[in-house]
Amino acid sequence: MREVVVDADAPVFADKLKPALGAAKIRQRRNRTGRIDAAHRFEYLSPSVETVLGYRPEELIGRPYDVLLTGDITDERVHSLTEVALDRGDGFSTYTVLTRHKDGRAVPMEVVESPVVVDGVVKGIQGFARDITERRRAEEAIQASEASYRSLFNSVSEMVYIQDRHGRFLSVNDAVVRTFGYGREELLGQSPTALAAPGLNDTATLE
Repeated sequence: MREVVVDADAPVFADKLKPALGAAKIRQRRNRTGRIDAAHRFEYLSPSVETVLGYRPEELIGRPYDVLLTGDITDERVHSLTEVALDRGDGFSTYTVLTRHKDGRAVPMEVVESPVVVDGVVKGIQGFARDITERRRAEEAIQASEASYRSLFNSVSEMVYIQDRHGRFLSVNDAVVRTFGYGREELLGQSPTALAAPGLNDTATLE
């Protein structure tokens, strides 16, 4: 059986896409700043909200912030953090949420906000948000490439594995698991010599 060794110091296939993730962050659209009052209604929105979500600020001022929510599971976290901020009046919150564009599509946003406190009284919450659509796409591309790499890694009949500088397994494909008869987790951190059964596995070809 032929084996293929991948140098642990060499970049994995998916790593080639990771620079795109950083580039996407740099290319993110302009920040959208805003403020809500203690009754959860928009008091102020930056003009850039129209660029990101399609609404003019005056279309949203006076309306509750949840008109921009989509019914996604992330909504619950938004509501919870909002209530905590209004109740405690201190701290910062950072979270991601799906927001609704005027045309109906969902836009993922990263939000950073803090309470507005005047003379010890919590008046509302202010913060900024940015469209992270491009970052999400880059992340999804990385995940897809990693899934493709894993599929290829495990589909070949030859033994393919990654070792550290000391010869210990960092990653192994299905063929290695079948050859040694151990579970994948049992193999990781072990060396071929320590696992081979005398007369059954040619460890010389694995080192």
